[in-house]
Amino acid sequence: MTERKLSRVRWNELSSNKRIAYVVLLIVCLLVPLISVMAFLGGTSSAPGSGTYTVSIESNTSWSGSIGADGQSRTEQGSGSQTFHLTGQIIVAVVQKQTADGYLNVYILKGAETLASQSTTAQYGVVSVSYPH
Repeated sequence: MTERKLSRVRWNELSSNKRIAYVVLLIVCLLVPLISVMAFLGGTSSAPGSGTYTVSIESNTSWSGSIGADGQSRTEQGSGSQTFHLTGQIIVAVVQKQTADGYLNVYILKGAETLASQSTTAQYGVVSVSYPH
């Protein structure tokens, strides 16, 4: 077999969960630097000053994803509800349910104010939120 056919076979042999995880990782790897470049070039003229933000994850199932500020991200995983505190101008969270059942809500907050949110109940659903939009 040629190398091209081998890579196709390997992709086809991956479980749907692993395929979804690879796609989410690719999105995160592209989204966070893109938003940072836009902010640097002035593409987000409404960007607020640097501040402390909270990423709040509410769920009744297990999840994993990436959260970050100003182009620096980290991978987090867990189940149920958790909060993370970040400092910066641009906040991004991309989180995926690790199960077919349940719900996933992700919020970006500054104090008690919700700045961005997204939810899913889809099987292995992905939520992507950012601030500023």
